[in-house]
Amino acid sequence: MQAPNHSRDRECHAGGNFRLIYRIENADGPRGSAYFARAGTHRELFE
Repeated sequence: MQAPNHSRDRECHAGGNFRLIYRIENADGPRGSAYFARAGTHRELFE
């Protein structure tokens, strides 16, 4: 099984230690979309 590619993911510090992990698709087109992948504290997401 291949590991997921997170190289296009972005991170938003929503407040305090809370973060949103998201990806923008088709940003140059008329129907760009944001896909939210994960949300939580730094510890929940990265440890």
